[in-house]
Amino acid sequence: MFGHARQSARKHYNYDEQTIRENYAKAFEHLSINGVQTRQDIAKLKEDMAKKNEYFTELLAQQQKQIEELKESIKGLYLVNVHYRMTVERTLWNRKTGKWEKWTETINTPEEMEEANKKFLERAKRVSEGKNHDRE
Repeated sequence: MFGHARQSARKHYNYDEQTIRENYAKAFEHLSINGVQTRQDIAKLKEDMAKKNEYFTELLAQQQKQIEELKESIKGLYLVNVHYRMTVERTLWNRKTGKWEKWTETINTPEEMEEANKKFLERAKRVSEGKNHDRE
């Protein structure tokens, strides 16, 4: 030991048995013995990841529910800017007569507009299937 006599340096490193035991007990929790600590750490990480996965799965389900609720709540909002009372002109091709059929409808509310659109789509479907579309 550079420049020190062997006996004089030893006194700086001389600890009693009690101090060694206390320090070893403190350090032991941070030591790994043949991979035992590593396996425990991996098990703890897996457990933590499973908890986080469960949390995020639940969070995702809640957000999906919120999205569906918001979709339901905005369904009729596109009609807000439309001014009612309005007249809508409808046109369909009549295969039997070979002519366009035109008619108009008066719409007073958003609900009437939805109902009129449904009836028009049903009538157009009957025409495309070759059925009598004059029946309401």
